[in-house]
Amino acid sequence: MEFDKLDPEFKAKWTAALRSGEYFQARGALKAIESPRIRHCCLGVACEVLYPELLREYPNGAPGTVPEDEFAPKVLHAVGLTSPAQHKLVSLNDSYRNTFSEIADWIDANL
Repeated sequence: MEFDKLDPEFKAKWTAALRSGEYFQARGALKAIESPRIRHCCLGVACEVLYPELLREYPNGAPGTVPEDEFAPKVLHAVGLTSPAQHKLVSLNDSYRNTFSEIADWIDANL
């Protein structure tokens, strides 16, 4: 399957963030607070790159997770990340358990 291409500036920032080591990986949630760490899925990192204030209402230490369906689709469509691409990335992150670096490589090659 061929995917739409992302905004190049956003793509560069996102893949750099995924490779930076600054984010801990989560599975099954856009952002998960697991004291003492906050974890993100690859789409959560994308949201942080695009709109850092969007996920800040869930401060350190807050219980639970941020539901993906509330934020990711609306935010990520704005930069060209279509639903099929989002689903593929969720699969890479959650089902196949790819690392952020591997996901960044996939983004570079396909988006």
